[in-house]
Amino acid sequence: MEVYELLKQYAQETNVPEDPDSSTPVLGFGLSLFHSCLVEAGLDAEEISGNPLVCARPENIKYDCLSRFVVCYIPFKQGKESYETNEILFEIFSLLKWMDKREISHGLSKIDFQKSVKDLMGQRERCRQLSSFIDEAAAKILEDPPNIINALHCVLEVDKTRRDFVHVSGEDLSEPIRFRLPDQAIKLIRQNDRLDLTLGDTSEKWVILEGGDVFPGEVTDSPQLS
Repeated sequence: MEVYELLKQYAQETNVPEDPDSSTPVLGFGLSLFHSCLVEAGLDAEEISGNPLVCARPENIKYDCLSRFVVCYIPFKQGKESYETNEILFEIFSLLKWMDKREISHGLSKIDFQKSVKDLMGQRERCRQLSSFIDEAAAKILEDPPNIINALHCVLEVDKTRRDFVHVSGEDLSEPIRFRLPDQAIKLIRQNDRLDLTLGDTSEKWVILEGGDVFPGEVTDSPQLS
């Protein structure tokens, strides 16, 4: 079953209260927020009545999706102050248990949900600070923009740092690239971090044009690079 239809079925079976302010009211607030995160994460979606609905399989909901959701989505909660973080996370946890009970395969089946969430919650502030430094770096570039011959927007995976450069790879890259970041940012970066960025190619180097979400990848044994 496709993700949106699966979320809809879960919401109906468990009597999730509808959220008329969301783009997917039948899913309720927490699941609608999660669905929006999956759309932004790039899962296949079909536009119906001007609204993208995720048509990917639940196997495509990977750790990166959970990481982006916990670190970048829930803290802002679209102004719904009455919804506590724990309530939203418990709803996602319940969804996963509901799928497990029905033997519905999904990409989060092998993770320890509670342990993963605890780790991600502990990295929110680091990622927020890193995102802020990246935004500052982009702003400085745009003060005196170089000649850009090509622009690239994608989610990049941090491979390593060396001096004041970060080396990254990504699905849209034919080979790894590097770009300069300020020292404060380099100190915060960890291996496997995901950086949602727009980069510009000057033919001589890559520069940051715009920052986006910053969130952790899978936990590794070497959590920080320097």
